[in-house]
Amino acid sequence: MRRFITTLSGEHVAFTGGAWLTRRQLQKVVRRLGGNSATDGNVTTETTILVRGTPSPAWYYGDHGAKEQRVADLIRRGQSISVVHDFEFKKLVDGRGWAKVLDRVGGQPIEWLIPPLQRQFKNIAKLNGPLDREHTAKGRVEQGYLRRLLFGDLKQGVCSLCARHLPVELLVAAHIKPRSECSHRERLDAPGIVFGVCILGCDAL
Repeated sequence: MRRFITTLSGEHVAFTGGAWLTRRQLQKVVRRLGGNSATDGNVTTETTILVRGTPSPAWYYGDHGAKEQRVADLIRRGQSISVVHDFEFKKLVDGRGWAKVLDRVGGQPIEWLIPPLQRQFKNIAKLNGPLDREHTAKGRVEQGYLRRLLFGDLKQGVCSLCARHLPVELLVAAHIKPRSECSHRERLDAPGIVFGVCILGCDAL
């Protein structure tokens, strides 16, 4: 995953939300700088950048819309797409610097969407003690691997404790036995040691 966008040459750009220019003006800017932008503005399998503008009250998912959700789905299937805020994009097109890429898409960390390799998981499983899945790179890699195992490409899952059907964004892959108390063999036994629980109270419990 790239951290910055340095040029628009060869990029396919889509837009969501409001911005400092109209959609048509933004598309002209992209083409002038060597990129492409579909006239209908939709996210496609060719999209490489989504510019996230001012939130719209019409966004179905609250803090993001259908286009960003589509990007999350495509990333989960292996496509490489970067999401940037409109003010970062403006900095790039004005020649004032690089555009910083967001590390969350569709309400989830990128590491949860891109399934890590089994060897990456095995390396992290060697580490003793708890891993903070939210704030450490190692924790997010482990969570990404376990989430793929539990949820796959599902949009919704079931909390193993309260049995509520919820969007996967509200579920985490939790250790049945505290990770800090697991042996190395137990940490590798992902199917037998983890279950999906919701962040609406059950994970804390």
